[in-house]
Amino acid sequence: MYHIDQHQHHLSWDNSIPPIITINSGEIVTFNCLDASNGQINAQSTDEVKLKLWKLDENNYQYAWFKQNQIRISHRPFTGECSVARSLNGSFSTILPYRTGENIDTKYLTKGAKLYLPIECKEALFSIGDEHAAQCDREVCGTTIETPIIVSVRLTVRHGDEFKHVTSPCLLTQPDIKQSTQYLFGF
Repeated sequence: MYHIDQHQHHLSWDNSIPPIITINSGEIVTFNCLDASNGQINAQSTDEVKLKLWKLDENNYQYAWFKQNQIRISHRPFTGECSVARSLNGSFSTILPYRTGENIDTKYLTKGAKLYLPIECKEALFSIGDEHAAQCDREVCGTTIETPIIVSVRLTVRHGDEFKHVTSPCLLTQPDIKQSTQYLFGF
């Protein structure tokens, strides 16, 4: 298993950023992600990547801003950004979602979920970050509880025609919600 530390991060989606490590298909990588301000990390792959969230271990704090003191929120950690690099050259904002992933921000991207991402670049350049302790589905109101989390993922490359229909992020979640979300994001 490989480990990527917090100091090994970048602040934009850019296919010219060199990979931190190179892995074989099916290997597990643990990312010690920063909070929402800058927790995107690289790995290398080709063709199409299948991501299975293996484990999410939180660090010591979470934060959100509320004026009331009596608000209680269920703790449901997930990762907000998962992506492979775009084929377009240049630096792209981490705020927007793109067809290769990026700022997906769905609460279903948690332990046990599988995410399929279409690869546009020869060296996939997988990144992950923007971890949350809790949030409704998407950040439409800008409210979430940000937190640094240690995330372990298994990255598997899919070759050939098996998943050639994946043209944007495809999220498969736990069996109890799989039916309602398997065609989310462009299907």
